[in-house]
Amino acid sequence: MPIESRPHYAFLVQQLIHLYNTGQLNRVQAIHVEPEYGYAAMIHYKNGARRYLNGANVDANPSGAADIVLDKGFAKRFMAQMEMPTPPGRTFLMPHYYEAFLQAMAKYNLTDAATVDDLRAYVRDEIGYPCYLKPNDGARGRGVFRCEDANDVETALAYFIEQRVDLVLAEAAINLPGADEYRITVYDEAVFACYARQPFTVTGDGTHTVHELMLAKRAALTAAGQKASIDPADPRIAARLRKNNRSLDYIPPYEEVIQLQDIANISSGGIVTDYTTQMHPAWAAIGVDIAAKFGLVLCGIDIICTNITQPPGDYRIIEINAAPGLSGYAGASADTRNRVIHLYRTIFNTPP
Repeated sequence: MPIESRPHYAFLVQQLIHLYNTGQLNRVQAIHVEPEYGYAAMIHYKNGARRYLNGANVDANPSGAADIVLDKGFAKRFMAQMEMPTPPGRTFLMPHYYEAFLQAMAKYNLTDAATVDDLRAYVRDEIGYPCYLKPNDGARGRGVFRCEDANDVETALAYFIEQRVDLVLAEAAINLPGADEYRITVYDEAVFACYARQPFTVTGDGTHTVHELMLAKRAALTAAGQKASIDPADPRIAARLRKNNRSLDYIPPYEEVIQLQDIANISSGGIVTDYTTQMHPAWAAIGVDIAAKFGLVLCGIDIICTNITQPPGDYRIIEINAAPGLSGYAGASADTRNRVIHLYRTIFNTPP
């Protein structure tokens, strides 16, 4: 009996259901989908093995390696130990987490931990402005703030306190002239995809407000299958608009481009440009090497460099994602969608 797929189900789960219902998973005995939210699923293979899906996690990586790269501070430390180029940065405990740390460590007389006051001094005296503050275990661009001055830092810290974020990573912004942000996705010792990411923008038509243009673009992305987290109430959007003397009520003239985010995450409305067939082979070798050193079968590696089609020059690794979401990349074109479906078909048909 076919399994129902509902519009709010996770993109990964929707693809699993489609492949199963159309008979493309010949090594699968059955699939079981959590029906209310459609965020988790189990694949039961004919040989008795099972694979568990959760959000964008396809259960391809060892849990220890996946946990390490989920923690941005740990991943940065190990990348530095392996002499991989990363932006300067370190983690700091937010006030409520510091109090819990003190209680837990009291029996060891351990009180040396970096706090919010240390973060302020670190940004001011060591990495300078602009910088980025982000939740240490965050994903999909949630809660990432670009800070141009001390006021921006305080805005970000207030948000982290409100959201009960435990650990915050402070990181220097990278200044490579003409550089773009790219994601290299590796699966099974080969590059599956490579694409550039630009921040979320809207383009004026002389009639609608920025707020209205945002809602229209969110609706268009949703209709295309990309579940972008575009929230007009996002404080980062308001801050970005204020810096350019704009607001949500501003009506941009025809073809004026309004940038609404400082981050380029696809899940935040970022724009995809595919470079999979154009990237220089040396970049592919770098991506495969990084995945291997972290013991990851599937991962997304975010880098900043000048031109991915040319041999590597100066670059920085921003972060590594052990459960890369592919809905945004799939929505870029028919070719990218087919590539994603082929990848999922391969993974789902392979017992762990």
